[in-house]
Amino acid sequence: FAVHENTGPSQSIGTVLATDPNCGDNTVPGCLRYRLIPASVYFTIDNSGVIYTTGTPVNREMNNMVNVTVEVSDYGTGSASVLTMALIAILDRNDVPPCFELTSYMLTAVENEDDLLVSLLQTIDTDLGNNSQIAATLYGSQSDHFYSRHFTNGSVAIYTNTTLDREAIPVYYIMVQAIDMGTMQLNCSSMLTIMVEDVNDNCPVFSTGSSSTVTLNEFAPIGFRAL
Repeated sequence: FAVHENTGPSQSIGTVLATDPNCGDNTVPGCLRYRLIPASVYFTIDNSGVIYTTGTPVNREMNNMVNVTVEVSDYGTGSASVLTMALIAILDRNDVPPCFELTSYMLTAVENEDDLLVSLLQTIDTDLGNNSQIAATLYGSQSDHFYSRHFTNGSVAIYTNTTLDREAIPVYYIMVQAIDMGTMQLNCSSMLTIMVEDVNDNCPVFSTGSSSTVTLNEFAPIGFRAL
């Protein structure tokens, strides 16, 4: 049998049917008695052998299979009984949002490098299939200087979209969002602070220009400041 996790109460998931030649029409309710032993907090069974959910949530991320033992007994003198096991697979719902390993990151990027890999971030989503696959986007007033790529293993790569100039903008603040591909999409965000590392890309210049005229007294002593 199978049922989605977090299913509400009274949802039929399957039938365990027993027969007893002493019972006549074994499909008549009350001819045989069904019960789960021990009693389950997640499932119950009626006297037709139909298994129902109780409404107590089953978390697939914690328990993806539930085994229940069904006892069937008759009402005869010296009641006879038989046991069987029902395996109930717990199917995934998109109930867990993706999350980054950190809520904020401090990163660095070298200036003057276009299409530079800044960092490889990792997301975690314990759902299955499309419910666990993510897409990533960047947003914020400075996000157009960077772009992201996402991969099936949940990792998100951040690249520079333009050459950075530390002397113009020494630090960038952007947000990265991961959103899953489930029917009811869930998401998470993380703050990126990207410090631009300096390279020696500027020549020194004289503050007075390329040439200066200095007038000195002919009797100026040694060590006299001329400029």
